[in-house]
Amino acid sequence: MKVGQGQYLDWLIEHVKPEWSKRYRSCFSNFRMPKDEKLRLELAEEIGADGRYLLEKVDESTSHVWLRDVLVVKTIRYIWVQQYHASEKGGPWRKDQELPPSALLFQSSYDMEARHSKKKNIGRVGYKVYFTENCDYNQPNILLEIKTTSDTLTDREVLEDIHAHLAEKKVLPNQHIVDKGYVYAESIANNQEIYQIDIVGPPIPDTSWASKEPGRFGYSDFSIDWESKSVLYPTGQKSLD
Repeated sequence: MKVGQGQYLDWLIEHVKPEWSKRYRSCFSNFRMPKDEKLRLELAEEIGADGRYLLEKVDESTSHVWLRDVLVVKTIRYIWVQQYHASEKGGPWRKDQELPPSALLFQSSYDMEARHSKKKNIGRVGYKVYFTENCDYNQPNILLEIKTTSDTLTDREVLEDIHAHLAEKKVLPNQHIVDKGYVYAESIANNQEIYQIDIVGPPIPDTSWASKEPGRFGYSDFSIDWESKSVLYPTGQKSLD
């Protein structure tokens, strides 16, 4: 409740615990956290108990009822509910599997819309930014669209929205060159039907179990003849209507 504390300094002085001045005098970071897992858990649950104590005092107050609607207090409450169980023993910390999905999980009290996502082995907290640039031959390259989204949205979920904005600006391309994160059959079909745009990019590799098992066939082993509307099997047979 450091932010805006001048508005309710009298209330804080009455309810703050002496040990908080030491515990919260500096911002927490991995550098300052205990290295031992047990000690980290103990500290987390101490913080949880402090948060619950503070929220209970806010709810019990009859002289400062308006505190419940203060943004800082609401933020503390939202984060506490996601991170801790309500228990008579204090504030047991939720296990990873008990947390909300990444799209709903708050990551920062300073930015309640920032989300965590992971790509391969790299995790990050923040947002995604999409840049759409023209690449016409012998023409200057110009950024046609810049879109910021939640970090948990996939590329294919954003593509049609990007095209909708390009349509509003009347700068839709005939062909959109993208990376493999955008190349899905449904996305290709929808954007061709709605905007008459050809999505061009490398397909996502076949990672199915069949493609890795000896003697099994993956997607790439089948050939599609679009003209005859038939499929050629790896054994040389052809599908029937």
